Amino acid sequence: MNKQYQALSKKQRWIGVVFLLPFMLHFTIFVIYPFFATVLTSFTNQDLLSLKNDFVGLKNYQKVLGETLFARALKNTAVYLLIDGVGVVIFGMLIALCLNLRVKGLSFFRTACYLPVLFDWVIVSVVFKFMLEPSFGVVNYIIRACGGTGQGFLTDPNQALIIVSLCSVWKGAGYYAVFFLAALQDVPKELKEAAQIDGAGRVQSFWKITLPQIMPVAIFVVLISLVGSLKGFDQFYIMTKGGPARTTTTIMYYFYETAFTNMKAGKGGAIAIIFTAIVLVFVGIQKFFMNRLAGSEGVN
Repeated sequence: MNKQYQALSKKQRWIGVVFLLPFMLHFTIFVIYPFFATVLTSFTNQDLLSLKNDFVGLKNYQKVLGETLFARALKNTAVYLLIDGVGVVIFGMLIALCLNLRVKGLSFFRTACYLPVLFDWVIVSVVFKFMLEPSFGVVNYIIRACGGTGQGFLTDPNQALIIVSLCSVWKGAGYYAVFFLAALQDVPKELKEAAQIDGAGRVQSFWKITLPQIMPVAIFVVLISLVGSLKGFDQFYIMTKGGPARTTTTIMYYFYETAFTNMKAGKGGAIAIIFTAIVLVFVGIQKFFMNRLAGSEGVN
């Protein structure tokens, strides 16, 4: 590699630099600078309402970590990650299994299953909010028409977080189904045929043959869905505004409310840095497992 680089002329090297320059400028202006600015802000009591901007050291971090609301937001985020992470794996796999069957109109069903992924979260959130509205929502209308009692899906503290999480599963399952479908189509037919010859049924063949073959993909899907779910904000902002009774206040919403609603930039910066640390932990776990999976596949 070094010899190839040395063989390049100065002109060719400068051409490479010119092509990389726009990306480097964009990365510096919109990633590196905001990150370090946030780090510096987190050590101040900067308040956009009172215009305070004094150095306070680690006080913001102590306040955030000592608040009951932060612990609540952390718990809500963990529950959301659990439901969304497990949900997209289960439903994504079920969708992939159905799409892997040879039936008429398969192209239509594949498009229909992937369509929710293409919708923006703002549109999805508004539609679900109207559908689940306690008074005139279509879901409660159907429940009452069947003789049931209307539910406060987004206004009941016991239901709101679960409902928003299930909406996320509905939107994301089609995306992860693509990974499962590709994995299912890579399962050697010889293994399935051998299982059928040995008298294994479809269910037994799935547990003994198919599932072990696609397990690396399942682990990959869980990890990337967890990292992606950490950034969830739009659905909570539009559907519940962090309520009712703080049951849907996640870390991202907690940061937004602190920094942009209450205008406490210093405290918001501390939340952002803590959140970044949490994301980096998940990314590190993802990288560790991906390297382990790549290593095991290489050995096999």
